[in-house]
Amino acid sequence: MLYNIDFALCGLAFAILIAFHFFSKPRLKNGHNLVFGLIILLIIADAIFDILAAVAISYPNSIPLSLNITLNQLYYLAQMSLAPMLYLFILSMTKLLTKKYRKRIIISFLPFLVGFAIWIGNPVTGHFFYFDAGLNYFRGPLMLSLYGLGGYFLTLVIILMFLKKSYLKKPQLYSMATFIVISIIIVISQFLIPYLLITGFAAALALTMTYLTLQNPVETLDDLTGVFNRTALSYHIQELENLRGIEHFAVISLDDFAGIVKAIGVGRGNIFLSIFTDFMKSHSENAQIFRYGGDVFVACFQHEEKLKEFVDNMERRVLFPWILGDLEIGISASMYYSDGIPPIIKEDRLSLIIDQMIFKGKELGNRVTIPINKQEIAEIMRIYNIEEALGLALEEERLDIYLQPIYCPKNDMFISAEALVRFTDEKIGTINPDEFISLAEKNGMIFQIGRQVMRKVCQFIDEKQVHKNTGLIRIGVNLSILEAVRSDLVASIENCHKGRNIPYGFIGFEITETNASLGGDLFTKNMLELVNKGFSFAMDDFGTGYANLDSIIGLPFQAVKLDGALISAGKKNEKMYIVLTEHIQMFKRMGLTVIVEGVETRDQVKLLKDLPVDLIQGYYYAKPMPMEAAVEFIREYNRGKDQNEPNN
Repeated sequence: MLYNIDFALCGLAFAILIAFHFFSKPRLKNGHNLVFGLIILLIIADAIFDILAAVAISYPNSIPLSLNITLNQLYYLAQMSLAPMLYLFILSMTKLLTKKYRKRIIISFLPFLVGFAIWIGNPVTGHFFYFDAGLNYFRGPLMLSLYGLGGYFLTLVIILMFLKKSYLKKPQLYSMATFIVISIIIVISQFLIPYLLITGFAAALALTMTYLTLQNPVETLDDLTGVFNRTALSYHIQELENLRGIEHFAVISLDDFAGIVKAIGVGRGNIFLSIFTDFMKSHSENAQIFRYGGDVFVACFQHEEKLKEFVDNMERRVLFPWILGDLEIGISASMYYSDGIPPIIKEDRLSLIIDQMIFKGKELGNRVTIPINKQEIAEIMRIYNIEEALGLALEEERLDIYLQPIYCPKNDMFISAEALVRFTDEKIGTINPDEFISLAEKNGMIFQIGRQVMRKVCQFIDEKQVHKNTGLIRIGVNLSILEAVRSDLVASIENCHKGRNIPYGFIGFEITETNASLGGDLFTKNMLELVNKGFSFAMDDFGTGYANLDSIIGLPFQAVKLDGALISAGKKNEKMYIVLTEHIQMFKRMGLTVIVEGVETRDQVKLLKDLPVDLIQGYYYAKPMPMEAAVEFIREYNRGKDQNEPNN
């Protein structure tokens, strides 16, 4: 029989073209790219052996029988392997090619192992094909089992596509469905018209359609440096999520790269990035380099020893200048590398670790190398857990508001109180305010916290009529700089007051010295507008931030709060005491109310008797309490005393 090999040659050309395009582009080292690469090679092998076997069968007298049998054996091996490889490809695409499903996958391949055993014995048994004494080619009695084997794996593919379609994009679903339909049609046609070699062409056609639905390399590559980008890192983590996770990695952050670019120009800065990434690639064997951000890179390794070699090489290299044309530039880098930590299987966790380590590194300075160990991870994960819990608490309005009474020595009364936010989570427990407030200032949640505190304080004052018959003349609410510079600040505060019987001056605001100095024009505008409506402002933590008086002089503060630690320091240091007393006298002459907070000891109280302070806040007099308990405490203490507003 003479075979028509035209379609097979065309299919081979298609497959080789796809192979060239596929293997010439940098690609992520993930499961489906690996399997797809094997499928390409298998289809090329299938087409080659199909053509050679057809020629050998057509001219048996010119080809040694042993070579004829070998070529046909290899062709049938390629044929019987195509459907199982397609099955493996779908397993990888649907994230099932993992240790968890290993036993099931092995069991599903038992029919292939049976077919493989028959294939091995075929030269002797002739179950698939054989040659008679006249060198004529005949199909064996089990030839149809090959079609059954292919149908079995195609059925598994169809089932997986249906059950796990959420893992596949629509174009991928359509191309795979077309692949299956074409395969069925071609197999039937090939069976009915054996002399027309069309299986290779059909496989190449289906391969082309599938290839066009894979990740575009351009989508995952950074244009400037040629390394993988953050999108690729996301894909990489998703691929490893159900496998081992990312265990060995390094984060490389260029120090003050923005300043360098400003000095040498954007063009040369881009050239340097290319040189820098080339150096990383040349010293990261079997690793994958990702550009995480503008000047931040992530290198992922399979083995810990390769990671440590990379870190050592980078540490040594950044000690020396980089040659950039006629320039010699000293650019340092900081590195953070995994050190015996559990595998990371979630993208947001890795992002959190990277961001937190870079933040920590910038606090320590340039050219730092920090191992990311279990302790670092525990601290970072605590931040992550607090952030999640805080977000949920804000959504469900579960923050607790406490009041700390503020004592007036002149009247022997508690005439003011500061509203303080407290947060307790069922899993984490009670969280220190300094911890979650600092976190909220970084992630923007401080705005939501401030709104919730203001809303709850206003509601409580109105419901309990706190401004009547308690002796209180003011409750202070802390104001963050993020709130203070919002254009809708005044409107939001008025909304809290709307419909409630609360005097405008009863609620005051406290803002730290540092934040006040950073406020800018919008903050000043908001502050003046609120003061004109009757609200008062106190500068909090004076002396602990930017030590200048610009904000006190230029902004309409009515009070200033000094930390009790300054009082204690003044007792031990005569010069400090002179500075402290002069400041207090100056504030008094400026008409400001002077409040000392953080007073906890009898010695601090004794020292304050000699200083003209107006109000004292601290554990010595009263600790923060839930709002109802605090008001009841204040009411009882102030009962029967002069509740007229003091002249200060």
